[in-house]
Amino acid sequence: MTISISRITAVKLLTTLYKGELIDVESKIAALIPDKRDAELCQKIVLGTVEKDEELCERINSVSKTPVCKMRPMLASNIKASLYQLLYLDSIPDFAAVNEAVAITKKLVSPSLAGFTNAVIKNACRAASEYKVKSESARYCLPDWIISSFKRDYGVENAMRLCEGFLQKTADIIRINNLKTNAAELKEHYGERIRILNENAAEFIFDGDVSEDELFQKGFFHFQNCSSQLCAKALSPKENDVILDSCASPGGKSFTLAEEVNDKAVIDSVDVSEKKAEKIKSGAQRLGITSINAVVADSTVFQSGREYDKILCDVPCSGLGQLRKRPYFKLKNESDLSGLPELQYKIASNCVKMLKKGGTLVYSTCTLREEENGAVVKRLLESGELEIAKIDCEIENVINKNNMLTVIPNGSYEGFFVAKLIKKG
Repeated sequence: MTISISRITAVKLLTTLYKGELIDVESKIAALIPDKRDAELCQKIVLGTVEKDEELCERINSVSKTPVCKMRPMLASNIKASLYQLLYLDSIPDFAAVNEAVAITKKLVSPSLAGFTNAVIKNACRAASEYKVKSESARYCLPDWIISSFKRDYGVENAMRLCEGFLQKTADIIRINNLKTNAAELKEHYGERIRILNENAAEFIFDGDVSEDELFQKGFFHFQNCSSQLCAKALSPKENDVILDSCASPGGKSFTLAEEVNDKAVIDSVDVSEKKAEKIKSGAQRLGITSINAVVADSTVFQSGREYDKILCDVPCSGLGQLRKRPYFKLKNESDLSGLPELQYKIASNCVKMLKKGGTLVYSTCTLREEENGAVVKRLLESGELEIAKIDCEIENVINKNNMLTVIPNGSYEGFFVAKLIKKG
């Protein structure tokens, strides 16, 4: 039988991810599958299978003599992807999903395991109606090490709030470019495709390639989660400020900062990659922003020669707050993250050298690990140069610990950490 390119590509990409190789799933699929509908299906299978991984493993292990962890990697990926489709994707007929799974095993693994594949998938489906989740890991679809770290960092009650947050559906959020338009104008144009959250943000439902959308091309908005927009609010930029965005790619926070000050500031947007700096330039041009200077530099050592009124340090991190959008981040090994706090401290402490006395530095991440968040801030405070400041925040689902905010994933907010620091003087 003919195997769909969506299915076989999904199995191959899943196997790569489960081996611990971090890839840009969306870009990789777009490069491998030219047809948009096929690419969308492949992405659904990959992201959905990874999202439900712990539950799928528990279901499979309950009916298979060979546990998932001892199966050949490609076989395990194939069985999990097939079971995900049967349980969660109504658009694919059951017989087609099973038949393709068998065909993929024959092609990518071994013909001798075709019968095993068929039996495990069918037995898991038969047992679906009686399935009762057994472990916390399967209940929340999170690895044990992440749940344990949440309990250690936040206590059991708040840890469960974080875990529950990841079970909520997420949405695509846009930042409305108030230099060119307003919420009412976008609502009139898009109608039911848009739900206004506030004067600056909205949930947006789009079909196909958004780059082909007329108002996107005109620079009326850019995509940015509400948690990310919170960083700009916390920094409280003013017109004529000199601002540094130390880890600026892909540019969303720099764009929001520019819009907050009516494009009347000096904003140095730094990234170590020349390619990413070019994207910041092109994004600013599309939005009609002229206050941004894209700079290629390493923020652990970068010194611009001037002092800044405001600095945003949204540092590289493990990304565990983004699991609703990028579930494959949970496949990282905890040991692989050990070097991040030192990198984060180097960037932030280097930026402090460029901050004016009385100036504001916002330290933020899109992760929920204390080692990368509060612990780094506490280390910055040890110098005696900085003091922590209160962040005016009206949103719910926030853990406030010593004026450091951890945003619990919910609705239009992804998991996030924000702390506001003032340089004494």
